[in-house]
This record gives sequence, structure tokens and C-alpha cells, in this order.
Amino acid sequence: MNYTIGIDLGATNVRAGVVSEDGEVEKKIKERTSTPDRLGDFIAPLVSEKILAVGLGSPGPLDLEKGIILKETPNLVAFRGVGIVELLKNMFNLPVFLERDTNVALLGEAWKGAAQDKKNVVMLTLGTGVGGAILLDGKLFRGSHAVGAEFGHTIIDKDGPKCRCGNRGDLESYLGLAAVRRDWGLDHWDLIEAVRKKDQKALMITQKLGEYLGIELANIVNTFDPELIILGGGLAEELGLPLLEAAKGKMTEEIIAKPPKVEVVISKLGDNAGIFGAAKLAFEKLKS
Repeated sequence: MNYTIGIDLGATNVRAGVVSEDGEVEKKIKERTSTPDRLGDFIAPLVSEKILAVGLGSPGPLDLEKGIILKETPNLVAFRGVGIVELLKNMFNLPVFLERDTNVALLGEAWKGAAQDKKNVVMLTLGTGVGGAILLDGKLFRGSHAVGAEFGHTIIDKDGPKCRCGNRGDLESYLGLAAVRRDWGLDHWDLIEAVRKKDQKALMITQKLGEYLGIELANIVNTFDPELIILGGGLAEELGLPLLEAAKGKMTEEIIAKPPKVEVVISKLGDNAGIFGAAKLAFEKLKS
């Protein structure tokens, strides 16, 4: 059996796993994201003779040809400008393949999750930041310069608050971790816990966040007409139905073609989507 390592490098946590060619996860590990050198130490226990390659999903923007996390990345400060592919290659003497974190999450969902047998899919990940990915005709769409699908940095209110990327009124400036702290005085996890207890203020906040999200979903539907939209990341997965219903309601108000034909669901793979997708990326790159 052939194996690869899939790494999901997030702004808050990094997860990794050993995955077989038929999609079985043999071992998983997780820790807080820190520095590039620490990433290598973190992965080292997974490396063995049976590993063929490493796939890495990272927040963008990225230079995929050079294997660099660009200095403009807003949520991964310690990794700005780092040649992460070369770093890991030198550490482990293995092929290393880099892709945007949301793209590998969608690859994972297409392989073993909610997007199996789907051709036209959009995924949004809601966590520290807001990311996006597009599957068109069964293939990842990266754009001409591999910086497409940054839905978190599309504008929903030109007079809105400033995002860490420099934009005003983009989706992340309302749904990102820093935005929820600024607007509501809560961390994501405080909000999630309060929603679980059916706290009325927390449910009102979730309704408002869902409406912002629904505006973006309507823009996506009006632009791409996907058959499926997947909501992933810790915020979407933990807030669950209250966020989903608020977003779908606002989307339905704003789309042109009614009633909506698109299905909107929460990620099936959850935290494992990035691991599956990064491992799948490595297998596909080895074959190409």
C-alpha cells in the first residue's frame, strides 16, 4: 500500500496525517501553529520509508511554482515569505507539493466527503479567516495566477470595517475571528458555547453573521451557479444549523433565479478535510 502525508496548515492549528491511496487515515496529529522550523519537527514522527510524498495546504496567497507562502498572507505571519516546499524537502528528502488550504479541503470533500460525484462545487471555510475554493467541471479552478476564489476578501459593503488584508467591508471583516471579537466582544469559541446553550444574544449574533454569509452565497450563486456549496472551518461546523439557516434565508432573498437549486451543506469531513485533500494532492501530483 502507498501512503502520503497530508498537512493542513492553519492560522491557529496545524493538522497532519498519514493517508493511504484508498483514503484510509493511519495516523493523525495536531498542535498549535508556531514557526516554519517547528512545522518540520511536528511532521517528523509521521515520516517513514513507506511515505512517497507530502502534500501541504496553506492559507494564501501562495507562489505555487516557487513553493513560497507570500508575504501578503494576512493570517500566517510567521510564515510570510517562507519557501516552505524547499524547507520540508530538505528536511525529509521527499517530494513536497503546495496548494491553498481551501483548495485541498475541497479536494478532500470531493474525494471522501460531501462533494463526491459532484462537478461544480464552491467551498467556503470559516475560521480565523475566510477562505474559498472552486471545483468547475470536476477540476480545481485556481485562476490564471493561482490566487482566485478568495471569497473572504470580496466586498459586501464598501463602507464596512477594515480587514487585516487592507480591504474595507469584505466578508472576513465581518466573519473572521478578529471581526467577531471587535464587533461582539466574543471569541468564536465563546460564541459557539453560548449558541449551544441557546443564549438569545448569541443566536442573534449568529443570525447576523449568517446574513453576511448569505450575501456572499448569493454572489456565488449568481456568478457560478454551482450545484453544491460546502461550508467548512470551525465556525461553520460548530455553529451548524443556526448559521446555515440564516445564510440560506438571506441567499434566497438575494439570488436572481428563484427558488434556489443549489444545495448548501456543512462539511462532511470537518477537521479532516485538509488532511485528506493534501494527501490526495500528493498522490495526484506523483501521477502527473
